Amino acid sequence: MGRLAAWTIELNQFYIEYKPRTTIKAQVLSDFVVEYQFKTRAPKPDEDQLRPWLLFVDGSSTSDSGGAGIILISPEGFKIQQALKFGFSATNNVAEYEALITGLKLVANLEAESRFDWRQPFLDYIIDDKLPEHKAEARALIFKARNYCVIGSLLYRRALSKPLLRCLAPDEALQAIVEIHTDICGEHLGGNNLALKVIKQGLYRPTVRKDCEDYVKKCQACQFYWNSSVSDKGTQFVGAQFEKSLEDLKIQHIKAFVAYPQANGLSEVTNRTILQGLKKRIEEIPRWVDELPNVLWSYRTTPQSATGETPSRLAYGVDAVLPVEVSLISPRIEVFDLILSLEGLRLHNDLLEETRKESRIRMIAQQEKTARYFNKKVKPKCLKVDDLVLRDSVASQPAISGKFKPTWEGPYRVSKVVSSGTYELSHLDDWPIKNAWNGIHLKKFYQ
Repeated sequence: MGRLAAWTIELNQFYIEYKPRTTIKAQVLSDFVVEYQFKTRAPKPDEDQLRPWLLFVDGSSTSDSGGAGIILISPEGFKIQQALKFGFSATNNVAEYEALITGLKLVANLEAESRFDWRQPFLDYIIDDKLPEHKAEARALIFKARNYCVIGSLLYRRALSKPLLRCLAPDEALQAIVEIHTDICGEHLGGNNLALKVIKQGLYRPTVRKDCEDYVKKCQACQFYWNSSVSDKGTQFVGAQFEKSLEDLKIQHIKAFVAYPQANGLSEVTNRTILQGLKKRIEEIPRWVDELPNVLWSYRTTPQSATGETPSRLAYGVDAVLPVEVSLISPRIEVFDLILSLEGLRLHNDLLEETRKESRIRMIAQQEKTARYFNKKVKPKCLKVDDLVLRDSVASQPAISGKFKPTWEGPYRVSKVVSSGTYELSHLDDWPIKNAWNGIHLKKFYQ
């Protein structure tokens, strides 16, 4: 138990106050602390002005196992949660002590990490012309410092996507990632897209991509709704072995009602993105209406792969300002001027038509590229209205199986050519058949 007192006194410099739980006997704690004596430390003059972190711990044990839970809350309100399962038998008091010791270790590790600020060597060199003692490190710093500058007391990095990116400390980077990924404008983006959005807001950290990927991996909502697969109801997609494989890979299997997955509304990109965003933000289905504006806001401020621009930029000519830019003071917030901003907004509106035209060209090029990919192995079928066709029975009747089941069923009449390779069918008595059908599931019937 001596570790507890040691950690408690050593971490007083970080303004962490230890409050024992009421369920622990006061005499037990008194005896525990009296066993050891440590040198006290004179308080710093500005300690009362420090904003404390909050550490909550709880431990419990049974005859079979024991465990503990830890919650660490930063001054800004960010929560770090950790759960422990003991591999040894322990009383309730011991479980409490282990939980507290682990919590203090977590605080110490975070403090050790925050002590090293990757920005400090650049600030020392640019402001005071101070270099590391090791020649190789000094030479590398001089080379890298060409891409950095100091404005006021803040470090900025020169970039290709924007004139300047504000460099973030470790805690600021975590704040930016949480706000963009999870908070009011969060869309629960994947690691790479999350990193790109952080950069797009004018913020920078050398390990931003790894930080984003690590954070996304630990996001509970993303783990539940990360992967999904859309397929038709073909026999190759309904077997128990196939479902078990998807379950092992944590892939959600969505069965489309149309024989061709690309024609299903759920696989449409925009709807899918909004639906995935809603799934990750709600715990109860009736609350989805309340979260819809937040998901739409996030979608409108995220660059789309088809256009290369955000919907907000295509609508108003400029990208919207996110809350994280205000809280962390991005470059465009730092140098904001109302008169210049209004003038710039009018100028961007004059260029908006060109921006939309370029985005449309990119979108058409991507659509053609996608079409070439899907069609490179497709044999074109030239069917016209009133042609008689047979329909693939595996696609049209997946529930019916058997060795004597016919491969094709019909005939049916083509009632309408919806687009190249997509047709609407009807029975021979002109009674329409529900849904449009792709040509890969049809073949011409001769009589």
